[in-house]
Amino acid sequence: MFERSHDALESLHQRGLLNRGQIDVVAIQKQMDAYVSLSERSSGTSTTRSFLAEYDALMRLVEVILICSEFRIGPQPHRVLKDVINAMTPDSRIHDICDARHKAKKFSVEPPAELRSRLSSIRRQVESVVKREIELLLDD
Repeated sequence: MFERSHDALESLHQRGLLNRGQIDVVAIQKQMDAYVSLSERSSGTSTTRSFLAEYDALMRLVEVILICSEFRIGPQPHRVLKDVINAMTPDSRIHDICDARHKAKKFSVEPPAELRSRLSSIRRQVESVVKREIELLLDD
């Protein structure tokens, strides 16, 4: 899954959406700490707040993937998220999820159950990729 996204990362860099960086263990830890906090909030009672926290948690995981790949998010983080997730899981419906996030955040519209479930599934998939990436870093 992650292997397919490397070309996508290069493409994002060429389009100015990613900056080159270095592998930074402190930055990875910071993103993982934020991820844990957001994951805890995503299990709350408010479906809208939970959805927003889960979306933000997914963003932190994508940032870890980028750091592990020696990139940093540029000026359009949500665009980067969409492209990375589409490269990893083409049937993700990430565009619909991003639209639901926008409506939830700006207009307090509750996201549909189907998209909440899909977001959770994507987050679990990406989390497993991040765990493998971190294990590889620790082995080096």
